[in-house]
Parts: sequence; C-alpha cells; structure tokens
Amino acid sequence: AILILLNTVPANTGSKEEQRVMADLQNTRWYQKKLLFGVPAGGFIIGALLQILMQGIFYNIGGWYARLPGQTIHILKWGIDDLIPMIPVFILPYIASYIVWLIGLIAPSKNDKDFYFDWVVGCIIALTLGLIVFFAYPTYMYRDQENLFELAGTGIFGTLIKTIYSLDGGDLAACLFPSYHCTTSMLCLLGVWGRKEISKGFRVFTLIISVLIFMSTVFVKQHYLPDVVCGIFFSALGFWVARKFHLGKGLAALWNGEKKK
Repeated sequence: AILILLNTVPANTGSKEEQRVMADLQNTRWYQKKLLFGVPAGGFIIGALLQILMQGIFYNIGGWYARLPGQTIHILKWGIDDLIPMIPVFILPYIASYIVWLIGLIAPSKNDKDFYFDWVVGCIIALTLGLIVFFAYPTYMYRDQENLFELAGTGIFGTLIKTIYSLDGGDLAACLFPSYHCTTSMLCLLGVWGRKEISKGFRVFTLIISVLIFMSTVFVKQHYLPDVVCGIFFSALGFWVARKFHLGKGLAALWNGEKKK
C-alpha cells in the first residue's frame, strides 16, 4: 500500500502482473488518477471550470450587457406562457440545479476520452451560442407586470422564490433567452445518457432531475417557454456539431499524452 501511494515500482519484486500494474500506476499522469467514484482528478477540474464559465463568466457578462443604459427591451414569450401557473414547490429543483450541475458536469469524465472531450467542446459551443444571443437580442421579464411577487405567495416556497428574484435583478429579469438552466441541465444529460461507463441509476436520475429543472424554470416564472426550447436546442446543437466533426480529438490526445495528428 505504501509503495502504491508513493507511486514507486521496486525492481524484480512480485509477479509480472503485479509489476505491470505498478508500472501503469507510475505512468499515470496526475490528472488521470481516479479519485471519488472513479472520476479522474482532471474531471473534477474541467467540471468546475465549465461551471465557472457558465455561471461565473458568461451569464454575468450577459447580465452586465443587458443592464447597460439604452438597451432595447425585448420580451419574448408565447401566448401559452400566460396560461402556465405558478407552482411554488418547483423552486426546489430550480435551486437544486446548482448542486446537480456540480455532479453532472463532472460525471461525464468517466467516459472514454474521445467522447468526453467532444462533449466538453459541445458544452463550450452551446454556452457560447447563448452568450452571442445575450448580446445580439437581450431579453427581459418585468416581474411586477407579471404579478409574480404576489403569485409566489407567503409560504416557505414563495419566500425562496422571492429570494431568487431579489438575487436575479429584482423586478427586471434579464438574460432569459436562452435559459442557461436548461442548457446546462441538457448538457449534463447528454454527457451520460446511453453511456456504459455510467451506471443506469445515475443516468435515470439525471434524466428525471433534468426534466424537473426544465419544468421549474417556467413553473417558478424565471423563464418563458421559448427560453426553455432554445436552451435545450443549443445544447443538442453544440453536442451534435462536436461529435459530428470530432472537435475534441486534440484535447483527447493531450489527455492521453499523444501528439496531435
């Protein structure tokens, strides 16, 4: 055990199989070493960077731009949006999404690295498409006009909704189209669905929680339906393009210590 921890291979000791295993351990790069639940160290780092890119950088940049003086106010909604009720309990999956993403953006790193890095590039494409739309066509929601503070009620779930509102622009919500909540949740699902490296239980969990997050965005009135549709579409498009043209092959080669071909 000490030898494994020290990552050293003593000469001419143990069977050939033991020596091979020890040699593999010695040659494993630090970012390839598996930590919790078989997730490589690099997977934790890349997942955290994707989270920072999405919520910490792109969304905040979009929000900053949307609130610059002189912006044209675009409100993009369908008639059916006014028929969708406020269901305060859905604030639970909405808030839980921030924790789900911490796991969901890390879990795909268990997949083979050709698929994984295509998925990573697909994430970046989808998020970049969202940022472009934030700049080209900033969208908003006037919560007072929608009577949302009253509809939320005074219960614990309503209080949570109002807290989210206050942290997200108060009366004027911005960066609605596309919904990054839906974009990120769909990317988490695409990263594990149908993958043999991921347990069936986790795949089903990701599917269920993703659908709940999609629903939560409209049932707590953080988004209109077009935002949801566009968020899911951008995820699928970014992932499809990355897989179609194998855009992650260079990153996969770097991960494996190979020269890019």
